[in-house]
Amino acid sequence: MSAFAVQLIYYLTATADLIRTFKEEIQRRLSCKNHRFSQLKCSLKEDRMTLKIIIEKKKEDSYTIRLEGRLDTDTYLEFEKKVKPLIPLCAKAMIIDMAKLDYISSAGLSVIFSTKKAIEAKKGSFIMINLKPQIRKVFEIVKALPKETVFESMEEADRYLDMMQKKEIEKENPTGT
Repeated sequence: MSAFAVQLIYYLTATADLIRTFKEEIQRRLSCKNHRFSQLKCSLKEDRMTLKIIIEKKKEDSYTIRLEGRLDTDTYLEFEKKVKPLIPLCAKAMIIDMAKLDYISSAGLSVIFSTKKAIEAKKGSFIMINLKPQIRKVFEIVKALPKETVFESMEEADRYLDMMQKKEIEKENPTGT
């Protein structure tokens, strides 16, 4: 991974943390004052797709992690919480199966890359399998970004990645069925 990609991920992660902190504070203040906001917040949570993480121990020091749903700003901490304890145990390999992963944002990329770095630092193998075309495209974009490309905010980076994933889905399914 290039130094630029590492730096981009660092800035995107820092921005995500700051935005999450502001969002939580705003929600805390508003939920106490505005019952309608609380109802809206509940309905939004129900509509939002979640991340399902299935962990399988393959051998003594190898794990397969199957992801289903979305790996984004709302779910990356869940991924990190479940995977981080496995890193010391993965001396040989960690396999991430993305066959049922529908979407990945910059926060998802960040947690994937940090996990990859930690596994490889232990001389283990980090392997991603079964990437859907839109997910593969995001990883291709991150590798292909010129050093001059800088996004103004995490929202801008996510809009760009979202647009590219939608284009890939449309290529695979042009009729919309």
